[in-house]
Amino acid sequence: YTINPKNRGKYPGNWATIVNDALVRAKNRCQRCKAQNGKPYRNSRSIVKLEIAHLDHNPLNNKSSNLKALCKSCHTKHDVPLRHYIWERTIAKWWIKEGKKNAKQVFKVIKIIGDDSIQKFVS
Repeated sequence: YTINPKNRGKYPGNWATIVNDALVRAKNRCQRCKAQNGKPYRNSRSIVKLEIAHLDHNPLNNKSSNLKALCKSCHTKHDVPLRHYIWERTIAKWWIKEGKKNAKQVFKVIKIIGDDSIQKFVS
């Protein structure tokens, strides 16, 4: 199981064992769409490669209840809300840093990054 080199430090030394245990629990199938690891997707020639998703998006939380075996497609769908949050937060921080203090209205920053974070950039 390959870890992106820039994220390697976030995972424990026994990550391979954790991955194997998760795949066994999932019976080597995506726990969302049921695609079988190593076999072609239903309407495609591409091969299913399962990944282990952290349900809470925290790579330090490796409890079995927080891990699911998902195919690349399902893992990407699982991560969409997190990616949107990161993108919105990045845009809001930049907007505030550039002196556009009305970002609260434009991006509804209070909902995106919280009032405490806003004060750090506005002050």
